[in-house]
Amino acid sequence: MNTSLPVDTATMHATTALMLDEHAELPTADELNNLILLYRGHLMLLIPEVEKAGLGLPEGEPVGRGVHAGVAEARTRLDLEAGPTLPAEVAHAQRLARSVICLLGHLEEPGRAPDEPNHPSAKEDP
Repeated sequence: MNTSLPVDTATMHATTALMLDEHAELPTADELNNLILLYRGHLMLLIPEVEKAGLGLPEGEPVGRGVHAGVAEARTRLDLEAGPTLPAEVAHAQRLARSVICLLGHLEEPGRAPDEPNHPSAKEDP
């Protein structure tokens, strides 16, 4: 019996672009709050799916390390709160969005190592 919720990867990619696309406009404070909540929800759906997809991957191999590191970082970011200023909230939303992109990459291209060029997790935080 599959108890997984469907993961709408297209919507997740589209919503992360609202914060990560270089041409995206800065959201209003209310929009930013909604995006933070949305990204947190995306991560809550993605973490168990990526963990399931990563079962059996050796932690010592690049792909296994990438999956485990991506999940651990996403969990850490879920525990954090945005700072009290608008720039801190924007940075928090961007970090959450990057974790969504990272986990989507592990679901969509499970055999690709994180140190390979263009892998979603290869992009570092500013």
